[in-house]
Amino acid sequence: MNSRPRLLAFHGWRTSATILQQQLQLSSLDITVGDLVDITYLNGPHAAKGPPTPDVARFFSPPFVEFWDAVTDPATGVVTYAGAEESLAAVETELRAAAAVGQPVSALLGFSQGAALAALVLALQERGLRFQDLPPLRCAVLISGSLVRDPAWAAVYNMNSAKSASAGDGSAEVGGSSSTITITSSCGGAASETTASALPETSHARHTPGAGGLLRRPTCHFIGAADPMRSRSEQLASRYQEPIVLHHQQGHVVPRLPADAKEQLRTFLQQHLHDCGGTWQGAR
Repeated sequence: MNSRPRLLAFHGWRTSATILQQQLQLSSLDITVGDLVDITYLNGPHAAKGPPTPDVARFFSPPFVEFWDAVTDPATGVVTYAGAEESLAAVETELRAAAAVGQPVSALLGFSQGAALAALVLALQERGLRFQDLPPLRCAVLISGSLVRDPAWAAVYNMNSAKSASAGDGSAEVGGSSSTITITSSCGGAASETTASALPETSHARHTPGAGGLLRRPTCHFIGAADPMRSRSEQLASRYQEPIVLHHQQGHVVPRLPADAKEQLRTFLQQHLHDCGGTWQGAR
C-alpha cells in the first residue's frame, strides 16, 4: 500500500480536474510535491453555467465544470452559491471513500474557486460543523483563494466555535493582523520558533490564540502581486492564526514558484504531513 499522504485537489471556476492537473504540471508544482503526497483531483459536480475565462478557453479543452454558481440578488446585493451543498456532499463522499479503504485524505489543495472550497471544508471540520466524524484534515494549500461570500457559509470564519455562531450570520467583519511577528512551525497545535530569515519572502503571522475566532489549521497561501483577487486572498489568509504566505509576481494563475518558495512549500507539507506522527520520508 502506498504510504504517502493523500491530498485532495479542487480546480478553479469553470475548469475541471483535468485542467488543474495540467496547470500543476505546467507550473511544475506536481514535481515539487510529487514525492511528498499522492494527489487526487475532484471534479465539480455542476456543468459550467457559462463560458470559462478567455485564457481557459484558449488553452484548455472542455468540458468545463464548477463547484457553484455565485448568484447576486439585484435588490439586496447578497451573493448565494447555487450548488455549493452538492459540492460539499461530493467532497464528503470522496473523504469517506478514501477513509474506508485505509487511505484517508490528509490535506487539501485548491485554486481560485477550488481554494475557496478547500478553505470552507477545512473550516467546517475545525469548527465541528461538518466532517467531524472523518479523519482530520491536517493542512491546506490555497492558491489565489478567497473567503466565501454566501452568508449561509461565511460565518464559519468569524466565530470561536460552532456553539458561538449564529446560523447564517455572515455579518462579522473580516479581521486579523497581517503583520509578521515571528516564524513558527506547528504540529498538532504545538509551535516551535525559528528565525524569520529562514523563510524569505514568506509572511507567517502569529496571533493570540483564539483572537477573533481565528482558525488554527495550518494553511499555505499563494498570492500574486498582479492577481485581481489579491485583496480577497489576503483576507482569507488573515482568518488563520498562523498562515504561511508565498508571494509571487504573477496574476490569477497556478504560478511557477522560484526555488526558495518551492522549498518553503515542501517544508510546509513535510512539517504537517510527515513530521506530525508520520514515518514516511520523501526523497529530494
